Amino acid sequence: MHTRIPAPKTDPDSSSFDYAGAVNEADAEIIAIIADEFLQLAPGDLEQMHSAATTGDLERLGRLGHTYKGLAANFGARPLQEAAARLHEACRNSAYQPELLDTVERELLALCAALQRHMARNQA
Repeated sequence: MHTRIPAPKTDPDSSSFDYAGAVNEADAEIIAIIADEFLQLAPGDLEQMHSAATTGDLERLGRLGHTYKGLAANFGARPLQEAAARLHEACRNSAYQPELLDTVERELLALCAALQRHMARNQA
């Protein structure tokens, strides 16, 4: 059972990337193993990102960006992977800009929506 993603601050449908297609093309075994936990953890991780940004904890924000860079690769979610990499790098260089987190949030929510639809269609 996965947790429902909270109401987004950005519109997940504003991403132009085909997350549903990426999820469908991703390794089905990987999806089966990690998707549910990913969906459970994403809302809390997103809250942690916002908290870290608000408090100026660039180390924690960058670490979360690094984590999502790797996780996104498992789903073929290139825009999220790239946005998370930019966030991670900006935090490492003390060059964080709020737009970077906005982009990660938009892409993360779009991936979560696609994963939720995929899992609903493929439940046995």
